[in-house]
Amino acid sequence: MNSVLLPLFKPPGGQIDVHLTVTHARMVELKDTAYQWSDTAESRWNVEHVALALKFAEEPGWHCVWATMAEYDGEFGPCTFRSFDDVYLAALPPSPRKRKSPQKQDRTPRGSRFGIASRR
Repeated sequence: MNSVLLPLFKPPGGQIDVHLTVTHARMVELKDTAYQWSDTAESRWNVEHVALALKFAEEPGWHCVWATMAEYDGEFGPCTFRSFDDVYLAALPPSPRKRKSPQKQDRTPRGSRFGIASRR
């Protein structure tokens, strides 16, 4: 890894506060060209994968996060293999349901007519 980028990708303590507020997030499908290269042969193929697109309050436009697998010839040599994989997010537990306001509790149930609920 480039030593200039090391503090950004491997910060002390494993986390870094970027002071950005996510306003929108969605999963998007991408199609990229993967390849394998050597002195004797080269092959290319398309890889469809899922990425995460984020929009921040503090910055214009969308920012995309995807997973790339790469191998390099030496520390600063050319990339000899590159492919892509899906990005996943951990599921959050559902938020607690809000209680109905007293005004809504007195309403006629949906689907019933004239305030008469259907019998089962």
